[in-house]
Amino acid sequence: MNDTTPEMWKKQHEIMLAMPVRQRFMEGADMIDFTRILVENGIRKQNPGISDLDMKMAVFKKYYKNDFTEEQLNDIFLFFKANNPDC
Repeated sequence: MNDTTPEMWKKQHEIMLAMPVRQRFMEGADMIDFTRILVENGIRKQNPGISDLDMKMAVFKKYYKNDFTEEQLNDIFLFFKANNPDC
């Protein structure tokens, strides 16, 4: 999805580049955290009571479903389960 005009994107880019490097890094980290919260809230809304492990797997799948085959995802989830002390 790209709903930002080229002019606005350029302005946003200029604002970010004008920030000190540390502030840019912190802004980026905050955006990553905020995005993760949104993803988790969406998953939790559809799956109330989801376990921590299932949440971890659901978030991973949401982020990387286009990067791995279904078989690879299943192997990764088996690894998650094998290395989760609560299983």
